[in-house]
Amino acid sequence: MFNINDINHQQYTAAGANNKSLSALIWKFTYWFMVGLTMSIIETATYIYHLFIPRTPADVSKQLALVTGGGNGMGRAFCFRLAKEKCDIAVVDIDYQSALRTASDIQEEYKVKCRAFQCDISDYAAVLELKNKVELEMRPIDILVNNAGLLYMSDFLTSDMKDIKRVVDVNVTSQIMVVHTFLPGMHERKRGRILTVASITVINPMPAAVVYTGTKFAVEGFMSCLFDELAVNNNDEYIKLTTLYPDFTHTRKELSDTLDHIKYDFPRLTPERVADEAIHGMLTGERRVVVSDIKIAHYFLRLYPDRARKYLMKSMTEIGQLLKK
Repeated sequence: MFNINDINHQQYTAAGANNKSLSALIWKFTYWFMVGLTMSIIETATYIYHLFIPRTPADVSKQLALVTGGGNGMGRAFCFRLAKEKCDIAVVDIDYQSALRTASDIQEEYKVKCRAFQCDISDYAAVLELKNKVELEMRPIDILVNNAGLLYMSDFLTSDMKDIKRVVDVNVTSQIMVVHTFLPGMHERKRGRILTVASITVINPMPAAVVYTGTKFAVEGFMSCLFDELAVNNNDEYIKLTTLYPDFTHTRKELSDTLDHIKYDFPRLTPERVADEAIHGMLTGERRVVVSDIKIAHYFLRLYPDRARKYLMKSMTEIGQLLKK
């Protein structure tokens, strides 16, 4: 027999269950909000403390560092900076002769072991072979500097897809493959540091470098997610990750010529300065290292509303000239 009381009871029970679920959700949200707020306060206090009392860099002497793209420019500077820390160096480059020159020059200046290795890091089989060669001729690595990359500046609408694919392969896929190859050994030995090069364009994106900037955003996302994954099991306690965001740097003549041509008047960095600040940041446990003389300006421009940014980008002659090339 139909009973209106049964329906009312069911509705009351369902409403009670919904209220309990909502209360539980609010409690969980409040709990995690307070945890996050507390940790943020602690981290901020720690940051301020270390502004006055700098962290002591870790001692990495006798450790083996592998640097991709180590034959020239910033990669070469990384090799020398790590050799200064008394690290042994595995210089990796697709250009074997430049890798040999770097290795030879380091051995003349520093009393460390240094070997050159040829590798196209966009080829996974070659990366696996590289790992075997390094461990056979030297030993398992302790530090990985993921430096190899391609700078690509072009109007996106007229960009060649072959060029785009090559940039993505080198700047993103290869970075992931190299980390995937060497990270398990670090995890097994419970010791390792990984420094990966992103770009200042992640903080302040710019036209004429759409594909390049996109790849660097991917690198940042990869490193951030990898940190979180390691942290879940406290593996971040012994595997340290650092992402580098350098401003325009004197590394390639064609880039310097282009910046001169378009009258880019902002300061440009030397590879040595970038390497020095990056390695210091890595050894003091910084997760992100921004190297720029106009760091505040980059952060400020990131906050511009779309209309203001549109006007700014149109009025910047260097960007406009790049797009017209």
